[in-house]
Amino acid sequence: MDNSLPKVSIITINYNGFDHTCEMIESLFIYETTPYELIVIDNGSRRNEAILLKERYPEIIVIRSEQNLGFAGGNNLGIKHAHGDYILLLNNDTLIRGPILKALVKGFTLFPNVGVVSPKILFEYSNGLIQYAGFTPMSRVTLRNHAIGYGKKDNPDYNHPSPTSFAHGAAMMISRKALENTGLMPECYFLYYEELDWCEQIKRKGYQIIYQPEAVVFHKESMATGSLTGLKNYYQIRNRMFYARRNLNFPLKQISLLYQAFIVFPKTFVLLCRSKSYNQLLSVMNGLKDGIFKHCAVLLAFICLCCSCDPFKIQGESQFPEDSDALKEYPSDIKGNFHIEISILKTKAPANFEVTLPRLKYNKKFAYSFTGDDTYASIYRKGFMSILNAPYLDLRKNESILNPFKPNQFLSYTDGCGNIIPFKLGVAVQIFHKYGLIIPSFSALKTFKSEYLTWNEINIFSDFGCGVYNHGGGFLADMFKMCAFSLSEGQHLMKRYSNVQPKVMIRPDGNNRYIEAALENPDFHIYTSEKSDDSTYPFINLQDSFLNLEHYIQYRTCLDGYNFDQMKARIDSLANASNENNAPWMHDFVHLIAKKPVQGVDEKDVNRYFKYINETYGSKGNDQIWFASVDEVYEYWYLREHTKITQKEHGDTLIIQLNGYIPDDFIHKTLTVQLKPIPPSTTKNIKNIEIDGAVTSNYCINDKDIILTLNLSNRIFVLAEKYLSIAEKIPTNYNLSNASYFVNTIPTMWQSKFKTRLDSLMHQNIFN
Repeated sequence: MDNSLPKVSIITINYNGFDHTCEMIESLFIYETTPYELIVIDNGSRRNEAILLKERYPEIIVIRSEQNLGFAGGNNLGIKHAHGDYILLLNNDTLIRGPILKALVKGFTLFPNVGVVSPKILFEYSNGLIQYAGFTPMSRVTLRNHAIGYGKKDNPDYNHPSPTSFAHGAAMMISRKALENTGLMPECYFLYYEELDWCEQIKRKGYQIIYQPEAVVFHKESMATGSLTGLKNYYQIRNRMFYARRNLNFPLKQISLLYQAFIVFPKTFVLLCRSKSYNQLLSVMNGLKDGIFKHCAVLLAFICLCCSCDPFKIQGESQFPEDSDALKEYPSDIKGNFHIEISILKTKAPANFEVTLPRLKYNKKFAYSFTGDDTYASIYRKGFMSILNAPYLDLRKNESILNPFKPNQFLSYTDGCGNIIPFKLGVAVQIFHKYGLIIPSFSALKTFKSEYLTWNEINIFSDFGCGVYNHGGGFLADMFKMCAFSLSEGQHLMKRYSNVQPKVMIRPDGNNRYIEAALENPDFHIYTSEKSDDSTYPFINLQDSFLNLEHYIQYRTCLDGYNFDQMKARIDSLANASNENNAPWMHDFVHLIAKKPVQGVDEKDVNRYFKYINETYGSKGNDQIWFASVDEVYEYWYLREHTKITQKEHGDTLIIQLNGYIPDDFIHKTLTVQLKPIPPSTTKNIKNIEIDGAVTSNYCINDKDIILTLNLSNRIFVLAEKYLSIAEKIPTNYNLSNASYFVNTIPTMWQSKFKTRLDSLMHQNIFN
């Protein structure tokens, strides 16, 4: 190898592309002669391909991101770990057939103030046709440009190094100096236009961008346009607006945006309507709406009308006040890697403990999930509020609140240490209207009395810990591309209008096309379905080999038409199946909870059913049930599978360490730890237990073991602040009872300031 050049870092992003990435790495190993460090970012692949890459290529640096950070975010993560004087961003679907690094570094010396160099890029499958030999300048009105030489046969005319307007995102090298002066790639785009924007910022700092044909990269991208996806349409349209807003000055910015809105959009609208490409049409409308939002209120209203959404919807209600000054003195949320240390001071205690993370949270005997289907509001208004939260509603009917509401009035189980945990339900949200128009929810344009959930109800449902799942669009069941589009559009709309991003996909209409489509969407980690050959499929057994919840299909049973006795028999059979070798989990669903529904169950039967569960298996019974949403089960299992336990003695103190990883989008960040003494003995000689690293924690010591609950989220503080702030602005009984619930759920040691504010509100409400 040539050791005379400065060190180069190569960064590539892997996203469900293990084979492509391996081929690219091996081409570097074979042909490259200049020393380099190779950093591979596994950017939220469905399976953990970082492990596979590190096992195959131990000499490279592999970094795993549990979330898809997009093109810019993934590259920026790699840049933060790079040590090179020059950094090459190289797509994982590229190959080399000769050394390129020496020529690319040479490019920085060919012209003054060079900041970025891109190689010649040829199509891999086209017998020497050019994809990139430089870029023309960007039109300040149409926001379009062209790749020089695109589609032409490579020839000596394209072998001259020259300044160019933009580098190519598939292969671009930036100097450390230019990077430090310009900053990282803008992450607001997620896909498309980010490297063009970055090049604009680099040029503004006085640097040139150079095309260097002495280095050649082969790109596996096809010359054919191919079928556009809704996702691609959305980001290309939206990001063109972003680019204009960030890089054009008045009046060019306004002219360009008007051109996109009144020339490009109508033309595209007509063409897509003629071709009946409705999935692309809806994505184009949403992309234009989101991209131009801040610049034209009249146009926004027009586009929102086309998209059947409400442009005047208040968005702020769904956002958590995470930056509130009131929260700064409370523990921070834990994301990413975590470290927890449990110190146990003992006298005459056993020498060690068997430390385990139980298969079910709170060390329960069995798990149960209950879901409402098709966005029907009855799961919220009848199930959640009228049945599970009956005392909560009764309190709201009082003329004044004399006593703060306590969460133990819910139908519930406990955390094993006496603390009440309310039952959690779930809802499958179907975004498509029955006529095929996408709207933010079935009831976006209807009143509160409509039969479908509103976004506000979905937000409250989620705040109280219930599950929100993506149900796709049932009327598109025979079209795979439309299945994929309906799922991705549902994710987009729920992220925009609510505080949830579902990890669970519930198959609609009994069609496995939705399962196939969901497998291609990185947001989904668990899939629920009905088993066509057995409608009464009882339960699954949560074993240690639970597939890490990757691509796992969890079967559910429809209870429509069931009466109380039939439902009771199911939960009893689930409880009877639990033993030392089983950790059973069952998932049931209904469509409607109402009085004598045609499709669903009678609300009196559901009322009796939930109360029976509470009095038999919940907090009023033997306390064996974990009544949880599907995503809560998933998130507990993920944390459990990604936590490593170590222990050591230090004098008369046993120190237990837990090290693990939490993805940023997790909500239910709770771990249960069980300590069994070895040899078997009592635990009465434990003097003290201290826990460091969790946001909040509690434990209880029994004769045979110790159960610890470790909460790694500050969500309860955020929710208490959110609902307390709402009550301070509008002190109705409804808002006060919400605030009271969350404040009283906070551990006692952290309650004082929240309680002072709540008590003041209660006093004012009584005497006003």
